[in-house]
Amino acid sequence: MASSNPSIKAVDIPTEVPPRDTFQITVTARQGRGGDPIMSSGACPTKTGDPTGWVTPVTLWVDGERQGTEKLCLANDNEREAIFSLSLSPGEHTVEVRIHQVGDAIPLFQTWEQNIESSTYDDVRQTVTTDENARDPSRKTPAESLMGYVESIAKSLGASTTMLAAGAIGAIVLLGVL
Repeated sequence: MASSNPSIKAVDIPTEVPPRDTFQITVTARQGRGGDPIMSSGACPTKTGDPTGWVTPVTLWVDGERQGTEKLCLANDNEREAIFSLSLSPGEHTVEVRIHQVGDAIPLFQTWEQNIESSTYDDVRQTVTTDENARDPSRKTPAESLMGYVESIAKSLGASTTMLAAGAIGAIVLLGVL
């Protein structure tokens, strides 16, 4: 038997949000190289039917209390995203994301939830302040909207945004010469 080897590759927790506004926290979880979970309490079949996936629990905590759990099935050297929705009351809060280890790391006939503190393998913590004037992280700024529009045009043309910008500059120079 073996234990999983999970880690948090990326997490997006804003530092400031409007109070009582729902926002999302996206967590990219990664399963590193490790043993084979077959015959382990942490085994699961992946999306592709691979029987060597690990149940990878990702938990969301606010001010020390668990608010949500997502269980991902990850084979070795794979990653997936867990998305949590959250709304905070006015004030300052500690938001934390944890990823938990399964397999031999957990005592026989027990679950990772029964050993929630000792099964925590990686975590990211951020202080989040609520403010009436905070920008809603789910809404794009005008610059982000414009960039998204340019990226969609470039993608439909099979080009990059750099190539599109170079073409636009070339067109402006050509018009200036004429």
